[in-house]
Amino acid sequence: MKISIITINYNNKIGLERTIKSVTCQDYINIEYIIIDGGSIDGSAEIIDKYKSKINYWISEKDNGIYAAMNKGIAKSTGDYLLFLNSGDIFTSNESIASVFLNPNFKIIDIIYGNLSCIDKDGIVTVLSYPKKLSFEYFIYFSLPHPATFIRKQLFDTYGMYDESLKISSDWKFFLLMICKNNCSYKFIDITLSEYQLDGISSNFENMTLIREEQVKVFVEEFPNIIHDYMQLEQLKSFFDDFKKSKVHRLLSKIGLIRYPKLKINDQFKF
Repeated sequence: MKISIITINYNNKIGLERTIKSVTCQDYINIEYIIIDGGSIDGSAEIIDKYKSKINYWISEKDNGIYAAMNKGIAKSTGDYLLFLNSGDIFTSNESIASVFLNPNFKIIDIIYGNLSCIDKDGIVTVLSYPKKLSFEYFIYFSLPHPATFIRKQLFDTYGMYDESLKISSDWKFFLLMICKNNCSYKFIDITLSEYQLDGISSNFENMTLIREEQVKVFVEEFPNIIHDYMQLEQLKSFFDDFKKSKVHRLLSKIGLIRYPKLKINDQFKF
């Protein structure tokens, strides 16, 4: 089984070298490594040249955004599965790929995803665990972690690549359509595969408004028959969030007229 690892980089030579070392130290042998650089001027090209014997393909040129760069990588890849591990991100161990594809229980699945370790600017680590069962409701609020998700190359050949008209949410759109519209197979493996640096555009809370706008656009275009229900759910959620902040809610809670069941919920974040 051939695995293509694609790294997108722009002016992050320190993170790029960290990622290259992580990929090239993998125990799994049949790896194709591709680096798409957006015309960096910080010395990233020199880092790539340093490891060029271990890189199957690389290019450094200006592109039209993250998804245009990712699509370049997809177009050049020849692996059975693809995973995007962008500059600064690393595999959590040298056995991350082998733990999936050399597992005796492995079988061909369209999308294989695991847990993701996230590190913020203060060095605080949070491990995000994802559900075994995915649904349309799940994708209203969340997505899958592309640094910890192996995607069968055939999906891109059959259904097309990432939507370059979206600035932040195209990977979310891809997962949504593959699973909820095209009924692609998927499997969760309870292994923390990768480590993600919380400094990307979609992990910036200031971009949440744009993310929501792009998601609504996708729902309108791809699921017009249920967009009304989605908008009602959003309005209800907004109303309830506002109500929970009100003095009336605090008073009713204090006197015991409002009680919530205790639920065990895994932390979930969207990227």
